[in-house]
Amino acid sequence: MIRTLLLLLFLPTTSLLAQQTDSVMEYLQEQDYPRAIAYQQTHLDTNNIKQQSLLAYTYYQAGNNSEAINTYNKVLTLDSTNVSAHQYIANICLNQHANALAIPHLRRIAALRPGNSVAIRQLSFALLNNDEVEEGFGLLLQAYKLNPGDPKTVNRLADERMGQEMYTAADSILDVYLQKDSTQPFIVGTAIRCNYYLKNYKNCITLGKYLMAHEIVLSGAMSYVTAASFVLKDYQFCVDINTYMEDRKNPSEQVMYYAALAYTKLKFYEESNKLLNTCIDLARSKNLPDYYAAIAGNDEGLKLYKPAIANMDTAYYLSREPMHLYSIGRMYDVNMKNQAAAKKYYKRYLQEGDSTDKQEAMIYKYLKETYFTTK
Repeated sequence: MIRTLLLLLFLPTTSLLAQQTDSVMEYLQEQDYPRAIAYQQTHLDTNNIKQQSLLAYTYYQAGNNSEAINTYNKVLTLDSTNVSAHQYIANICLNQHANALAIPHLRRIAALRPGNSVAIRQLSFALLNNDEVEEGFGLLLQAYKLNPGDPKTVNRLADERMGQEMYTAADSILDVYLQKDSTQPFIVGTAIRCNYYLKNYKNCITLGKYLMAHEIVLSGAMSYVTAASFVLKDYQFCVDINTYMEDRKNPSEQVMYYAALAYTKLKFYEESNKLLNTCIDLARSKNLPDYYAAIAGNDEGLKLYKPAIANMDTAYYLSREPMHLYSIGRMYDVNMKNQAAAKKYYKRYLQEGDSTDKQEAMIYKYLKETYFTTK
């Protein structure tokens, strides 16, 4: 034992450091973070940047973010230009949605790496997410100019342009990128959304079919594809998209809703109701009125007038939308020939509706002239 210690004393310092590093790396490979940390703390030279950095990284891997930040700050005390330390602190802060704390470190990285598109992109994203829009967007444009082939920069710039309602500009940015590289699904998804806003519905469908052909499932993007298909009256494709999503264990409430409406157009009312009832089970409360109103429309198509009225009444109860009152009155009037009940709901509609709305003004005029004229 004594002989071993004497041999260690006479080993070169670099050999000792190499042995220590090997031991730490072995612990890290085994994901034995407590032992790795304990070993490093025992052998730590507080003035050694590499040892401090490795300890900070071990804390980071162990999920001990506070100690990781503390140790990386010690690295920065020894070397304020250490990009790795700034980056890890920024990453931890960004993961905790603490953009304001990440920004000073990202600024330092951008200053240390002028002209580096990734450094500028990171800073721009953090500023935009922190509502520092003017500076953030300016840096985003700079990052795009430096590297127009960076998909993250392209996607964010197009998204920001859409937020500014500059859909043509966004489409141009996306189109230039997709001409060179169509392998990034999230770029294709953004392009689908942009084309929908531009009312380029055929392009939406083409891009949606591209995703489907490559077995890519993007719920948000496919909801726009389904909506575009419905607008173009391609009802069967609406149904096919829903089947595609369900077969891949990724059902979408919005896709399902449009598929249900498509079934209604195809006069498959029972199939539509099955989907709408599933939508109700999945729905958030803000969407429930639309689903109940759609079921009411299907029930009316099936000549099930009492259930139709009951579902429309539920839609009104949930949304307080006056047009639902008119729909109930119309069903009593036209389908059930019950004018007394119809007038009751028409009267409530006239009290709660919006006579200044162009479409509703016509209904107001019709109801007043037909049912409530004083003779």
